[in-house]
Amino acid sequence: MEDMEEMEKKVPGMQKAEDNPDEKLELVRKQTFYQKITMIACIVTAVVSLTAFVLLVPKTLTTMNEAQSTMAQVSSMSSEAQGMFEDLNSISDSLKSFTNGGESGNPLGNLDIEALNDSIQQLQKIVGSIARLFDYGK
Repeated sequence: MEDMEEMEKKVPGMQKAEDNPDEKLELVRKQTFYQKITMIACIVTAVVSLTAFVLLVPKTLTTMNEAQSTMAQVSSMSSEAQGMFEDLNSISDSLKSFTNGGESGNPLGNLDIEALNDSIQQLQKIVGSIARLFDYGK
């Protein structure tokens, strides 16, 4: 009983409500009103969260797929570039041999024209791929 007396002292109007049923009914109505407001706020929060989830997740997945596709293209271009640089090294060695007069006395004998043409074609492919990647080749 002491707890009830302390509670009556802490909560204003509680003792009046117990004495007067109309005031008790009014307090119950206020409590119901605030519960409805709380429920509506929870529903609005849930709807906003669900809407954000539905709108953002597909866009995020699309972005991730595009990033994976771009990384695959970059990986492919890097392997092409590596092959091109190897061909350019062999051409460079051939040109060094050409400027030194060659081993056999024929300066064009060691020059690999086929490798030079392949390197030029690979360079065109890589530059074209990079241009498409950055939308320069429209």
